[in-house]
Amino acid sequence: IGNCTKRGFHYGTTTDYGSDVYEEGSFGEGAYNLQITDLTPEETYHYQAFILDANGDEQVGEDKTLTTTTAPSRYYALIIASPNEVKVFDMEGNVLYLLTTGAWSYAAC
Repeated sequence: IGNCTKRGFHYGTTTDYGSDVYEEGSFGEGAYNLQITDLTPEETYHYQAFILDANGDEQVGEDKTLTTTTAPSRYYALIIASPNEVKVFDMEGNVLYLLTTGAWSYAAC
């Protein structure tokens, strides 16, 4: 393939994709990864790797799919019983994190 000038991913909820994430530069062969943000929770997305080769021709990989996970619940911190224990709960009251050792501090506004 040689060097390419652009590489990235086409992505969307159908094989029409509709969105791109990419980087431009001078790249040789090899794996690459790019971050995609603002995806909808519990949604199936199609994606396809692509490059723009040194001749300006786009080469694409095969269609792949991924399904995003459920969005995390909102949470808040609550200090319980002593200065050595901090619990973080989600909105349903489930303990997400428990700190029982180590130093910690807080700031009040």
